[in-house]
Amino acid sequence: MVTSTLKLTARQKARSFHLPVEQAVYVPSTKGVNKKISPMEMRKRVNEVKRYLSNKFGGFTAIKGQGGYYSKGKGVVQEKVVKVVSFAEEDKFKKNQTKLIKQNGT
Repeated sequence: MVTSTLKLTARQKARSFHLPVEQAVYVPSTKGVNKKISPMEMRKRVNEVKRYLSNKFGGFTAIKGQGGYYSKGKGVVQEKVVKVVSFAEEDKFKKNQTKLIKQNGT
């Protein structure tokens, strides 16, 4: 395993910041078990998450991917997902953690 430390000048340190908390919301492309939603509904879902994370934490990154889960009746169900990621300072995350969980219906 290779470990390295980033060496910054004093000027670079003054212009940089660290966002130690990474949070991700996986937006599913289905409703219920394996019932695909429309592309318009998917865009709406993803845009809502992007807007929310931007407002609470300052930004986001969205990545398309493949997800899956196990269903007793259907076995392994696969679906397209969009992973929307945001980074935050620890105090800002703690302040908004409960709101983030409620927003995502958990």
